[in-house]
Amino acid sequence: MARSWRWTIRNSVRPTCPSSADARCEIFTSYIESGFQGRLINALNPPTTSSEPITPAQTSLLKIVDSHLSAPHPNTANDAFLLPLFNRLHVYAAGSLSSGLDDARLPKVLEALVLVLEGLGSIGLACQGRQDRQEAGGEEEEIVRQMQVTDGIVGPVVGE
Repeated sequence: MARSWRWTIRNSVRPTCPSSADARCEIFTSYIESGFQGRLINALNPPTTSSEPITPAQTSLLKIVDSHLSAPHPNTANDAFLLPLFNRLHVYAAGSLSSGLDDARLPKVLEALVLVLEGLGSIGLACQGRQDRQEAGGEEEEIVRQMQVTDGIVGPVVGE
């Protein structure tokens, strides 16, 4: 059932949800279409006293955002939240890997990092597609510009 939902999201402008999850899917789809994904990801943030770098709820939301960004003409205007999230997850993963300690949280952080990278890749591809069609600039150009000047690893990789 999840497979058909993902296929539907990728092949239509507005996803149609499986009947068992219609209400939940419609709620999240309307939030994303309204541009509230950045607010949602922050609302699902762990408490400051928690050492958890990303919550399961945030990872689930990233999966939904990734599916939305895979649509033929995604609205990327409100997806700039992916950049600071990438930097936060990257810093955590790099520190964890360099410490050499066994970190039980690392697999979930890496999963979220892959979802963020897929989202940023979708934004970059949408920007390139718009440039290839010689259409006027869209929202994704600003996000790509931010990726090019961001401190950390995203800037040097994209800017080359």
